[in-house]
Amino acid sequence: MIINNFKNKLTEAGIIVSDQQLSQFETYYQLLFEWNQKMNLTAIIEKEAVFEKHFFDSIIIMEKINFANKNLADVGTGAGFPGIPLKIMNPTLKLTLIEPMNKRCKFLIELVKQLNLKDVVILNKRAEDLKELKNSFDFVTSRAVARLSILLEITSFLIKLSGTLIALKGKNYESEITEARNAFIVLNLTVDNIQKLNLWSNNDYRANLLIKKTKLSNDDYPRNFGQIKKSPL
Repeated sequence: MIINNFKNKLTEAGIIVSDQQLSQFETYYQLLFEWNQKMNLTAIIEKEAVFEKHFFDSIIIMEKINFANKNLADVGTGAGFPGIPLKIMNPTLKLTLIEPMNKRCKFLIELVKQLNLKDVVILNKRAEDLKELKNSFDFVTSRAVARLSILLEITSFLIKLSGTLIALKGKNYESEITEARNAFIVLNLTVDNIQKLNLWSNNDYRANLLIKKTKLSNDDYPRNFGQIKKSPL
């Protein structure tokens, strides 16, 4: 029932999921459940909620974007959201998972192995320390990492010129955009599109912000995280 509902909701959005991909999501859930007994990966662990609030929530951006043969970095990926669900759905996507917590990286290594995913790199680092990857990615995603005024600085430098930062946000997205107005100017960014939707079980509101880079990143940014947190742009 849960799997059928998940499949049907994706189909309604024009996103087709194969039986093999559904099997991968089943495996993903089982590993998430098992590892969550040993470490704090997610507060949401009931199966239907995981398929809705983690898997579907990660995938629905495909209504707006074609990820085939693209290069994506998922910043603060945690248990792999949204990067791993997007990789399952887009096997040709080149994925870099950026996660500062070592124990979560161990989970991600095992997950990638069990799902038999190719072209996945796992970096046990903070995003803002990866200066060597500046202007490298077609897409950067981030979910539940920081408010937009902070998130823009620690992620946008990774995007290529005309690349897209996908910030997965909730109902307070408008106030976050207003709060980050100076960061948009300083970092040469603009909101290109906003995907608004409700999840199905409890009308949980989502807003996925598609943010474009209009000029190459200034070498002054990102600053170290202490500065970013103390004095957001």
